[in-house]
Amino acid sequence: VCLVDFDLQFGDIGIAMRVNPVKTLKDLVDMSTHLDKQALTSLAISVRPDFDVLLAPSNPVDAEFITGEMCGNVLHLLQGLYDYIVVDSSPAFTDVVLESFDSADVHVLLTTLDIPTIKNMRVSISTMDELELPRSKRILVVNHSDLATGVGIDDVERSLGMPVSIRIPSSAGVPTSINQGVTLVQSEPKHPVSKAIVELAAMITGRDKEEETKSKRSIFPARKAKVTAS
Repeated sequence: VCLVDFDLQFGDIGIAMRVNPVKTLKDLVDMSTHLDKQALTSLAISVRPDFDVLLAPSNPVDAEFITGEMCGNVLHLLQGLYDYIVVDSSPAFTDVVLESFDSADVHVLLTTLDIPTIKNMRVSISTMDELELPRSKRILVVNHSDLATGVGIDDVERSLGMPVSIRIPSSAGVPTSINQGVTLVQSEPKHPVSKAIVELAAMITGRDKEEETKSKRSIFPARKAKVTAS
């Protein structure tokens, strides 16, 4: 699995995973004319066996030099190197995000139970429709799904015109795991949040949830390369 931070200005995967950003996507600029699998492999940082990351630039200013075409080439090359590529995107429809959506087999749409976020998601879905991105690729996920906000899952589904596939509950364990630099699925696989994430992984991979939990590789097991953008 390769986790790619395409939130080029404000990506924080490196901080969340406690990875030293000795190499970042900024180095793509110097490689743009001779980018190949070997060059791309040199930018990937191993977090643990079978799990690598490509980090966003440390300086937000460097993001303007990374084009959508570069990122499209990155995703194309990664498909020949990994079983799964997971893209963490920015909330804006930049050229980089559009390249990610075009390349992705699955679009994970994340919302919460508050009106402003739901409104923004509705605008995003409308934009995706205008761009003719297939609805069949979309998975709607509600984070903090158990909060009593006066807005329910039924309200989200009516507003967005699509069913909620995964509900991730609130938990203090999530920020704790981030602060520790260890995923909750690793540290507490039976935690309700971990179970929801494994369920999402099973939905994306088409594998049984129990099989995902037992996998020694990652929650994304080996198979033909698949790109997930969120």
